[in-house]
Amino acid sequence: MSTIVKNIEEKKETLEPMIAKLKQERSVFQQIRDEHNIHKSRYEELQQKLFDENKSLEEKSSMMQKECEERESVYKLLTTTESITASTLLESKIEEVLPEEEPYSTANLSQLYQDKYDQLQQLQNELRKEQQGKKGGQDYNSKQDAMFKSLKLLLEMKQRSLVSEER
Repeated sequence: MSTIVKNIEEKKETLEPMIAKLKQERSVFQQIRDEHNIHKSRYEELQQKLFDENKSLEEKSSMMQKECEERESVYKLLTTTESITASTLLESKIEEVLPEEEPYSTANLSQLYQDKYDQLQQLQNELRKEQQGKKGGQDYNSKQDAMFKSLKLLLEMKQRSLVSEER
């Protein structure tokens, strides 16, 4: 039995430094675990904040998208209404111009467009005549400019001759 006790005592002596080292390692491990838990809780808080912020942004984005879709719908409605109003106005103007018995007759519309075309042709001819009159005035102006330059040159020469006679 004494050998067993002696054997146990020897093993205790060899294990004692290891146990001390293990206790030290446990305290280091505990510190690391505490730091890890602190970082983990910070991470989880940040993650939750980001998740909440993301959710809020998604809600705002969907609200803005709905608002844009509503505005687009209103815009389309307004443009369609405007187009319908313009065509109704055009139709009423055509009805005013055309005789009552056949308001949509092809012959009446053809006559209406022919009259408008003739009016535009007449206006175009008048504008061309006016433009040609202005071009004729330009020829006169260019002749007048040439005469002025010649007169100016003549006066300069006369001035030079008078200055040379005075000397």
